[in-house]
Amino acid sequence: MGGKEFDDVMISLLLKKFEAQYPGVPVYNREAELKGQAEQAKKTLSVEQSCDVRIPYFATKDGKGIDLDVEITRTEFEKAIAPLLERARDCIRQALNAKKIRPSAIDRVLLVGGTTYIPAVRNMVAEMFGKEPKLDVNPDLAVGIGACIQAALAKGLINEESGIILTDVAPFGLGIDVVSMIGGQVMLTYEPLIQPNTTIPYSVKKTYTLLYAEQQQVEVRLYQDKTGKAKLPIDAIDTEITGQITDIPPAPNGNPYSIEIEFSYDINGIAKLTASIPDIRKSVEIAYGHSDKRMSDEEKRAATERSQDLWKQNARAKQYESLINKAERFMDCF
Repeated sequence: MGGKEFDDVMISLLLKKFEAQYPGVPVYNREAELKGQAEQAKKTLSVEQSCDVRIPYFATKDGKGIDLDVEITRTEFEKAIAPLLERARDCIRQALNAKKIRPSAIDRVLLVGGTTYIPAVRNMVAEMFGKEPKLDVNPDLAVGIGACIQAALAKGLINEESGIILTDVAPFGLGIDVVSMIGGQVMLTYEPLIQPNTTIPYSVKKTYTLLYAEQQQVEVRLYQDKTGKAKLPIDAIDTEITGQITDIPPAPNGNPYSIEIEFSYDINGIAKLTASIPDIRKSVEIAYGHSDKRMSDEEKRAATERSQDLWKQNARAKQYESLINKAERFMDCF
């Protein structure tokens, strides 16, 4: 979660109040103003119990301009962000459970990021840990300091003697499906290659066999496991990333070929998997990273329509023609 998600809740709250005052009055092209006002209202409610939000000529009715002029209270905002706070609680529980640590074992809690200025967030943290979070480190400054330290470590500007060591872990597990014998029955099971919270960078090599000597092709399918408890493919999330080795000749000695899986996960969150059959020198490689979250067909259509509308509406668009054409070529690649 980030500040944007809390801003989106505030935007929804503002629109809901406006619609209650003026039912059926449409609102067009006010996203930028709403975002700015929502962010400011969120900040104001961190120090005040209520705030007024006003946007002149927010909409029109019967040819007359209508202002958005509403009051938002801290209580209303806290009620609206309750689902986000519950998600934050789940994140904290998962982090503690992953390392088998009780909240009482934590000596000091630091708040990092602008969202932690929200009183409800601070109260939630204090409630879960049984102690008030420390306020001696500025939450915004902490973000900058952390980025500087990580950059310095990556560039080798901080030596090991300083005592500063930074490690990262995989946020989720990754694995493949394999055929296994379970209770005397042949079943398709989930085979983990990396478990959640494993320190990265990480690599592993495993060897399996094909099912039978005459097998002509094999597919490797990657799954994501958020809990570390997946036993079957249905327990995990199918990433829909696959690789195939085809045109496999029959094994000459009647024994199925061995297939080797080499898996690595680097500090940038990029996972690479190579499946190879050494006896016939055939292999396939697949990769998984943050960019693998594809747009749906509906999202693609909406994005295309937005770019076309901007082109039509903006009289100055011609000066950006080459940039827009480049963007549209990139969209075609998704």
